[in-house]
Amino acid sequence: MQRKIIIWTFLMMVCAQLAWAAMIHGTIYDSNLEVLPDVLVEIDTKPRQQLIAKDGTYAFNVPVGNYSIKAQRKTDNVTVASDVDYIEVVQEGDYVLDMILFPDFSEVEDILAQDIEVDLDVLEEPSRAGVYILIAALIIIAFFIYLKWRQRAPKEESELQPYIDYIKKHKRVTQKEMRKEFPDSEAKISLILTELEEKGIVKKIKKGRGNVILLK
Repeated sequence: MQRKIIIWTFLMMVCAQLAWAAMIHGTIYDSNLEVLPDVLVEIDTKPRQQLIAKDGTYAFNVPVGNYSIKAQRKTDNVTVASDVDYIEVVQEGDYVLDMILFPDFSEVEDILAQDIEVDLDVLEEPSRAGVYILIAALIIIAFFIYLKWRQRAPKEESELQPYIDYIKKHKRVTQKEMRKEFPDSEAKISLILTELEEKGIVKKIKKGRGNVILLK
């Protein structure tokens, strides 16, 4: 008698579950909204159900409850596109849940990270060579800047003295006369006179196309 009660109770529970059974179904699309075939679809019922949507459609019979449905498109056992959706079944009937799969790069990145070994020494050598070349280039540039600065740098008083003496001797001179007296280029004579003027030793007076130089 007790055994019969248990059997009838079990059958009633099964019938009650079947009475509330619902169907979840839908179509699977790719990111271009085209039907996507050969997709693995699974739902977290107890026990879990899964199928291969050969023609891009799927269907599951489920009791009342909350479920997540996961769809994956695989190539060589690597997930290339996927989607996860959630649905609540509150009563029997048909529930339509279409899914759109978007590219999934997580597994691809993991495989690449495992399969590609980077030789750090090989990568470091070009980097070191580049640093050395850059340092050498900076040193050369700095050297030329120094030479240029030396050419334009203020002269010591002893170097400027011959020019001062010449101007003092003649009271007033022109740059043309100084170029004849000293074996220097026009640019250098001009720089020396500019320096003497900045030091407050001489004064330049514009006359015609040239300058007359006077001691202050």
